[in-house]
Amino acid sequence: MKQPSKSARQFWEHYWYGLYETPRAWAHMGENLVHAFEAVACASERDTLHLNMHAQALMLAGMSIEVMLKAILVNVPEVRIVVTAPKQSCDAKGKSLHSVFYRHNLVEIAREAKVDLNHERLRTAAALKEYIYWRGRYVAPTEKGIDDFIPVVLDNTLLGQPHLNVTIEAVRDLIDHVIAEVKARLYNQV
Repeated sequence: MKQPSKSARQFWEHYWYGLYETPRAWAHMGENLVHAFEAVACASERDTLHLNMHAQALMLAGMSIEVMLKAILVNVPEVRIVVTAPKQSCDAKGKSLHSVFYRHNLVEIAREAKVDLNHERLRTAAALKEYIYWRGRYVAPTEKGIDDFIPVVLDNTLLGQPHLNVTIEAVRDLIDHVIAEVKARLYNQV
């Protein structure tokens, strides 16, 4: 395959930076992912062998939240400069922000975006991270994610896996909360 010319590479690099630093482009992609989540969630028949796409619906929900939170982050000029720069060119604080931005940890991304999450939303965001990372895509996590299998003490003091308690209603509540933040910060709508 022929390599692109230097001028073509420069054009597409400029195009990439332009999109990457546009908060509304991120918000629009987040909106599309919300619609995809709703379509898959409505078509899914949970706990059946026929069309059980619950995990994929939650993966799409998590991805939509992630992208909308990143829209909020990219809307801040100081953040935009850091996340579009190569990580190695950042100072220690910038490297930390860069790492948060390029992972799927919704709790950390929300914290960095200064989006307050109540207890229920924090639990939902933490569980959705697993769906983005592997539960919606793979049969098992990579070796470093093996702890996702280990039961933990839940709010009811019983042992279990937190992802099993995530409901579509709780996910919709988190999505609505993040959408309200996007509207307020990007579009000045309250």
